[in-house]
Amino acid sequence: MLLAVQLVAIAAACRFAARAVRPLLQPPVVGEMIAGILLGPSLLGALAPSFSAALFPQESLPLLTWAGLAGLSVHMLGAGIATRAEVAWSQARSAAKLSAAGLVAPFALGAALALYLHGRGDFFGPAVGGGRRRCSSARRCRSPRFPCSRASSPTAA
Repeated sequence: MLLAVQLVAIAAACRFAARAVRPLLQPPVVGEMIAGILLGPSLLGALAPSFSAALFPQESLPLLTWAGLAGLSVHMLGAGIATRAEVAWSQARSAAKLSAAGLVAPFALGAALALYLHGRGDFFGPAVGGGRRRCSSARRCRSPRFPCSRASSPTAA
């Protein structure tokens, strides 16, 4: 029963937020991401922690996460089935360039940030070497992680 209430709350918030961003000429997915932030620990958990804990108790998050992953899988399957191969292949070169830029540019910026912070000497602990600092910072700058909280991540311990 709790899962059904959670799914209805999430779906309603997503629908409302998707409609709210339409006048701003934003795609519905932008509103859906905003709804996730509003319902998550970043806003609802901070403003109404008891309500957030009642709606999303910690022990219910693994099932909710798996329900979300199942929904995402079905959605991606539907998108894959609807994709016309000739259109996809005609866009392959520009998609590859965009994908490479989306990986290389943030990674390079993260490495540059690590070099700067390493030069300051007060950001990293003494046990972390320079190469490890650069790689760790670069990976983190490149990683577009959602959800906004590690506690809601399916891999969180």
